[in-house]
Amino acid sequence: MLPISHKTDGADKNKFASEYAVGEAAKKGLPLGAVVSFPRAVTNPVGFLRADGSTFSQQTFPDLYRTLGNSNQLPDLTRSDVGMTAYFAMDNIPAGWIAFDEIATQVTEQRYPELYRHLVGKYGSINSVPKVADRFLRNAGNGLSVGQTQGDAIRNITGRFGPLDNDLKSYLKTMLDGPFYLIEDEKYFGLNGSWNNNNPLVGFDASRVVPTAEENRPKSLALKLCIKAVNSLDDVVFWIKSHGEVTNAGALDAGRLAQGLQDKADRNHT
Repeated sequence: MLPISHKTDGADKNKFASEYAVGEAAKKGLPLGAVVSFPRAVTNPVGFLRADGSTFSQQTFPDLYRTLGNSNQLPDLTRSDVGMTAYFAMDNIPAGWIAFDEIATQVTEQRYPELYRHLVGKYGSINSVPKVADRFLRNAGNGLSVGQTQGDAIRNITGRFGPLDNDLKSYLKTMLDGPFYLIEDEKYFGLNGSWNNNNPLVGFDASRVVPTAEENRPKSLALKLCIKAVNSLDDVVFWIKSHGEVTNAGALDAGRLAQGLQDKADRNHT
């Protein structure tokens, strides 16, 4: 039976570490539950579990279980910002972003697999992603769903004038155009006087009272809408410290192992 040692900095491989020694040594290193990142090329760092939201065995990692508040649920740090949108006030797009209206020509399954998967899952194909050019964005909700497009429209403008006598009504019936029409189902009094060719028509021109243009628009500022194509943390993976460096997965609770050996040694000496 190998002797028990309480040293926390010993190098003798012919001694077992006591529970005290293991506990003190653990305090000097990275604490259990600490989260660190490794380059994505590192796939299985010793003493760590991937922080991906999965569950682990309480029996295999009892100390981590206690550290996480008696929970066997690992934190999920696999979140990605791919698919988020942002406006830029310059023409040069930062790395990892593409112009929204270049999705159809830039996004392929090979080049941007995560973004491709999100967009195809929502719209059915990359070519079906709506264009944002000449559109004002609205928040989804109140009957509008993500990706839904709307044509331009204004609130209705209505009015009336009159009354008209029968001769004037018959004439205007053939002359009125655009937003003007006759209301024929209401009672009204006839006009005094007579109709002649010198009487002017009634016009309607909204530009006399409000600003107008060849398009409907609010006050605007042009910025460049882009979509995140590459995850900001694409080169790293987050891991959580789960245990020390061991060679036997069945002996991860070093304190319990040391106590068991101590008990066995005591029994052998009686």
